[in-house]
Amino acid sequence: MGHKTPEIDKILLGDNPLIGVDHLSQERARERLERLDNSKVVGVIDAALANGAQGFLFSTHPTIYAALSKIRERKTKTSLNLYPLLPYAQTYVRIATEKGALGLAQDVLSKLSWKGKTRAIAAGLTMATADPAAILCAYVDAELDLLSSNAPRNAEMKSVILHEIITDVAISFHARKLLESYADHIMAKYHVKPGFATRNFPRFVSCAKEIGLELNEIVVLTPFNRVGFQMNPSQEACEECLAEIGDSNVIAMSILAAGYLKLEDAVQYMERLECIKSFVVGTSTEDHARETFTYLSRHQPKWPAAAA
Repeated sequence: MGHKTPEIDKILLGDNPLIGVDHLSQERARERLERLDNSKVVGVIDAALANGAQGFLFSTHPTIYAALSKIRERKTKTSLNLYPLLPYAQTYVRIATEKGALGLAQDVLSKLSWKGKTRAIAAGLTMATADPAAILCAYVDAELDLLSSNAPRNAEMKSVILHEIITDVAISFHARKLLESYADHIMAKYHVKPGFATRNFPRFVSCAKEIGLELNEIVVLTPFNRVGFQMNPSQEACEECLAEIGDSNVIAMSILAAGYLKLEDAVQYMERLECIKSFVVGTSTEDHARETFTYLSRHQPKWPAAAA
């Protein structure tokens, strides 16, 4: 495409604790969410960046948009590398369930500016379309338009990551065209590495090879941790696949197994996974962010692939 995509960062802040996501306890997630407001979310982001986090990986959730908007309004500039994870699946699944594919297309168009509507219609997205690839790409544009209006002005987008619900369902139903169209759209329009979140790393890698996606040209967000939490079909299969693919842009998530593991355990485990490029960790308080990212910046894994 004639553009060099930016390299991904090594240490990322995640947003799960900031939007009420906890993979072990929904009650704990609700308690955290009740204690948070926009100012506290901004405080967590600031504390993470000041103590070693290099980027922010987040769902396109209203809470996050509000926090980014507050950062944008400040007189002092905040350097922030962005890794949006989209679409925000709960919203779109609900709309598709309630209104069907045509209702989903209408909702997409309603979110776009006049210029965005014109481009979407020119690309084949109309009120009568049911083309999943066209709907997905238009939704991506709508989300990123909204992100652009809320993000700090000097923020840089490093990758746009497709939510695991879309990725894994597309693979299960052999909707390879959807994944191809998404990757092509992100590279052509935004000039960043297209990302894919998945809960089945070996199956995704197999699919990527089938459709010709170069693993060093995309980003893969997937669980890796010492106890095999969320690693499908098995921890052994995921580790073997990682070792086989060589150069890639894998972001490890769930490295603490939803709080079951300590930071020291996570770092020791990741240090032997040489093909991982970066990892993401979520925190819900400023103190926890300072403690977590200070430790990770001082004791981060020393991967040959990341240092190259």
